[in-house]
Amino acid sequence: MKNSYLALIIVLLLFSLAGCGGNNNGTLPTPTNELTQKQVSYLEDLSLTVDSYEEEPYYSFVLTKDDLLEEYIWKRIFQNLEIFDGVDSSDYIGKTIDCYMFVVEGHSSAQWGNTNQSTVTILNFNNKIIGGFAIPRTKGKGHEHDGPGAYPLNGELEDFEEMAGMSFSEFDEYWTEKYSVD
Repeated sequence: MKNSYLALIIVLLLFSLAGCGGNNNGTLPTPTNELTQKQVSYLEDLSLTVDSYEEEPYYSFVLTKDDLLEEYIWKRIFQNLEIFDGVDSSDYIGKTIDCYMFVVEGHSSAQWGNTNQSTVTILNFNNKIIGGFAIPRTKGKGHEHDGPGAYPLNGELEDFEEMAGMSFSEFDEYWTEKYSVD
């Protein structure tokens, strides 16, 4: 599972260095497929401005219980999706999740970077949006890269305990019990 986390980080960094589809004259090209159109609309409905995007998934994986229990990054992402978006992660165990990348302005995670932008990953199953997460973009030494952390698209981390109705450690125990049972 550590290899999948490492692969995700490497792919994110490579795409960040290369940049996403779009242009520098302030106009976003019209998406050529229905899924990308839905994803752009989803982000715009969250009051985010899409600066660029990729129409093909940059990463796909089959979600496992191990991902939800042991892979720190996926565990936190799916915990946030459950709390902020009402996603039941168990619906996606054993399913292939496709990850699509967007660069946006207007997400609160940008405050932790220095470009006023965030890299957003939207997770999809069978061309339907599950939800996503944002990572602040930073610029340094001639290139842009993604900063630390995966922030929920649909809420603020400081609201997690209030939304969950329990402390984070209590929710973590609940999560472990929920996904440890066969």
